[in-house]
Amino acid sequence: MPGKKRRKEREEKVESESSSQEITIRNRIKFAVDQFKTRSKAATAADVSTDMLYRYMRGDSPPGFQAIAGLAKNSGVSLDWIAFGKGPVFVGRHAEAVKVQESFERYRQTIGAGHPETTVKQRFIADYNQGELTVDQVSGVDSLTLETLDRYLRLAKEPETPGDAYVESEQQGARSALDVDLLESVIVSVRETLEARQVKLEAAKEARLVKTAYDYALSHNKTPTPETVLQLFIELILEQ
Repeated sequence: MPGKKRRKEREEKVESESSSQEITIRNRIKFAVDQFKTRSKAATAADVSTDMLYRYMRGDSPPGFQAIAGLAKNSGVSLDWIAFGKGPVFVGRHAEAVKVQESFERYRQTIGAGHPETTVKQRFIADYNQGELTVDQVSGVDSLTLETLDRYLRLAKEPETPGDAYVESEQQGARSALDVDLLESVIVSVRETLEARQVKLEAAKEARLVKTAYDYALSHNKTPTPETVLQLFIELILEQ
């Protein structure tokens, strides 16, 4: 009997450690995905469907090596850090990104205020790629595109090590930017659910329902089902 008890304790310990590891890699996947403008772009980089990407982020499916490698290559986050949680998060890319950001800010001050952000970025990229910013050329960064510049600017704002604060914010469903792809799928789900039940709402009430459903989608990393939308709708009505 004592032998069975010890074996059960070992099995429970292994199961606990396995569960902990899955949660950890899930959050590292989320961190890498957050370096992209949209979930769709992240899924393309990982060479998987958006639905499969959400499964990785929820911890429902273990990510394959090719998916992790694709995220690492296109996000600037270290492959070793995503896969194993070891080493620096950005492998030198963070310092590189900070230098690009500093160069961009100096350029912005040089040309003066009053220019649209996109125009400033386009002029900066053109001058940078033509080698006209001799003082502000960043070692290792030979050329820039609008997408790579935006990525550097985002990386520069991130801490070199996300730490517990990031994980905690992720668990609370916090996001630094609007997920346009997810919002679009939520709107479609809400409208299809209302139309199927022949329910017509005022624009303000429909907007509140979409906002509630979007918050649900963020916290659960998935588009709400028609049943969930209906439940949220009922809760919304009861609140009034």
